[in-house]
Amino acid sequence: KVGTYTLTPTTTVAGATTLPASGSFVVTPGLAGRLAFTVQPSAVVAGVAIGPAVQVTVQDAAGNTVTSATTSVTLAITGGTGTGGAVLGGTLTRPAAAGVATFANLTVDQAGMTYTLTATAPATSLTGATSAAFNVAPVLAVTVQPSASVVAGAAILPSVVVTIRDALGNTVTSATTSVTLAITNLTGTSGAQLGGTLTQAAVAGVATFPGLTVDKVGTGYTLTATATSPASTTSVAFAVTPGAASKLAFTALPSTVKAGAALSPAVQVTVQDAQGNTVTGATDGITLAITGSTGTPGAVLGVTLTRPAVNGVATFSDLTIDRVGSGYTLTATSGILVSAISGALAVTTPMTVGDVSPTNGAMAGATPVTITGTNFVNVTGVTIGGVAITGLNVVSPTQIDGVSPASASFGAKDVVVTSST
Repeated sequence: KVGTYTLTPTTTVAGATTLPASGSFVVTPGLAGRLAFTVQPSAVVAGVAIGPAVQVTVQDAAGNTVTSATTSVTLAITGGTGTGGAVLGGTLTRPAAAGVATFANLTVDQAGMTYTLTATAPATSLTGATSAAFNVAPVLAVTVQPSASVVAGAAILPSVVVTIRDALGNTVTSATTSVTLAITNLTGTSGAQLGGTLTQAAVAGVATFPGLTVDKVGTGYTLTATATSPASTTSVAFAVTPGAASKLAFTALPSTVKAGAALSPAVQVTVQDAQGNTVTGATDGITLAITGSTGTPGAVLGVTLTRPAVNGVATFSDLTIDRVGSGYTLTATSGILVSAISGALAVTTPMTVGDVSPTNGAMAGATPVTITGTNFVNVTGVTIGGVAITGLNVVSPTQIDGVSPASASFGAKDVVVTSST
């Protein structure tokens, strides 16, 4: 190998080296004897420059670069590889610089598998070289685009068509390449699914995709078509809109409520298409009822049981259930739409405040107070006259202790106990 060396003797007498190390010396390249691909061609799309640039090096018999060589090197497609009749484009003869010939603009005009290149140095005795195999992918083009707006779950019309072309833009009528479509990453709505047959074999160079669907509403969708790597192309952008109203779904529901108190958060029922998208144009009237044989027999659901959808969502802000019980569910109905049954909810005994002792306190506050009542469970706060007491201590489900706050005025004050359920 070329380089700068010194030689060190290893023979010793009584543990000591008896000969000195040599002076440094340089090994230089031998005579140019062969060519070698030192940057191989990589997979490429027909008509696109091969990158990184292919490099062929002039070497001596030991494989060292002959840096003084300026030999002209010529490349060609190796006979019997790739696609018959394919043309290698670009500058096919380059002089070596410091022993290396670089080919920066090579192209192959026809798709094919296992091409190799042959490097020669005409009018020299240098041994030629053959590159590693590489593939040339077809040029893909979406020649029938998805329409600007499609309906969720409905077939995209007209059918998307992908055409296989050569480097000059001509359809490769002999191509039977399989082409695959997918929703382009990070476009449209996250989690959306492209339905239908997603891989089609080209017929006379044309792959047609009938019956494609997208299930989620969104904007900015595009489709990416791929074939033999690295061939790909992307469609124009399109939007997916909701389908026809098909069913109802509960989209907001509390799990536990107090008997007689408004259900919170408010119950919401959404009008959806068959794919589960909100039909934002829906204004259907939606009616709620306690599902038969759930909860406590004889329980009554109040107050406003029918509400119109607004932007596809009906909100029931004043619903109440009057009897304690568990396992209640609600049923939502609206004309011919598929009804919905909610998840289960429990109705618990409401808190009651029975007595506050003492009944009087100083305006400055700081009076110890005891509040008695029922069902003091999951208490989150107590206010007197709208101001929170301090030292809140839930002694039991029937007793709360604390210290009264200061008040800005004389007179009776409301005592309010709040809970998280």
